[in-house]
Amino acid sequence: MAGNCERRYRQLCAILARYSGQGKVAVAYSGGVDSSLLAHVALRTLGSENVLVLHGVSQLLARYDLALVQDDLDRDSILKQACCQVLVDPLLWPEFVENTEQRCYHCKRRLYSLFLEEIKAAGGSVVMDGTNCDDRMSVRPGLRAIEELGVIVPLEEAGLGKQEIRSLSKHLGLPAHDRLSNSCLATRIPTLTPISPGLLRSVEKGEELLRGMGFYGCRVRPQKKGVVLHLCDQDFNRLADRGVCADIIECFRVIGFQGSHFELNGESGGRIELDIL
Repeated sequence: MAGNCERRYRQLCAILARYSGQGKVAVAYSGGVDSSLLAHVALRTLGSENVLVLHGVSQLLARYDLALVQDDLDRDSILKQACCQVLVDPLLWPEFVENTEQRCYHCKRRLYSLFLEEIKAAGGSVVMDGTNCDDRMSVRPGLRAIEELGVIVPLEEAGLGKQEIRSLSKHLGLPAHDRLSNSCLATRIPTLTPISPGLLRSVEKGEELLRGMGFYGCRVRPQKKGVVLHLCDQDFNRLADRGVCADIIECFRVIGFQGSHFELNGESGGRIELDIL
């Protein structure tokens, strides 16, 4: 482990050790690289009997992501023993469904309030979240919610950014170390377009099709007159092959985007516009 990462790791362990002997703590767990590292180090530092790993499950999660979490649990018996699913239905929350710019704030506020109830029922009072230093560099309304609820952010406090977290996770042998960044399906829906089960499923189907073609880390964003696909830069270069573009168009015609305007965007700004006839 590189010197700087090792120092950050020791800092993280020291931060978590403050909660030793104070009853159970909860770790919000999504299966991403940040929450996976936090859960692993918390279990190692505080002991599995003192950590409740909470995984919120809802229609906002793709089956692919749920399968990754299940695989992690099957690999790690300690994590599996400590993990508790919290079933939620954000489509019952009017302030979430209306999909304003504060959607993530409302969702996080509701979800973490439930997490606080869970840990209080288990005799604790602390919820921890995998927010890292880099998360402050973008607009994230959900951060306001966790601040208001007093949620602890040990990775950020330890000065860990995404690359250091990946390096630490790889050193510790965590399967999420190279997992692509992801977010819930609702983040694909344009602001002020109401969130519905149908829209969520169309996004999921589109992303499943693209993964089947080798486009990992893609995003499918429905629009009023079509669909926008965001692809990783290394995958965007594959679009020079007209056959690949034709296959993508055919896939989206099959799932109901016929007659739509179609854009393919790369991370660094590359863009192709097509029509699905």
